[in-house]
Amino acid sequence: GARVLVLLPDMPGVEAAHLAALRRAARAGGGAASRYPGGAVGAPALLPASLAAALAAEADVAQDRGVAPALAAGVEAGDVAVVPLTDAGDVDTPDAARARGWTPGGSGTAVRAAHRGVRGA
Repeated sequence: GARVLVLLPDMPGVEAAHLAALRRAARAGGGAASRYPGGAVGAPALLPASLAAALAAEADVAQDRGVAPALAAGVEAGDVAVVPLTDAGDVDTPDAARARGWTPGGSGTAVRAAHRGVRGA
């Protein structure tokens, strides 16, 4: 069945290999979520169509609760597989971006200076 990829813009360190691992872990029609070092599950995640539809109808998602509670319930029910994520490069603030060697972009996004072949500002 169809699935929805949840990938957050403040995690620019997520590698393509992790996304491929999510895809492999998702059973036919099932989903997969990332397990953080502390044990919590969340994005990046591959939501099964049924979970994506249910979340679209929930007000809590729009109130910045995100998909984590639904993913955790899916993991517990056996509907969502987990893939360990050691480091997503989470950059919630300009200081966090700079600490990781990323240069905050003009639109508030982080751009990895080294990725462009330029050493940081």
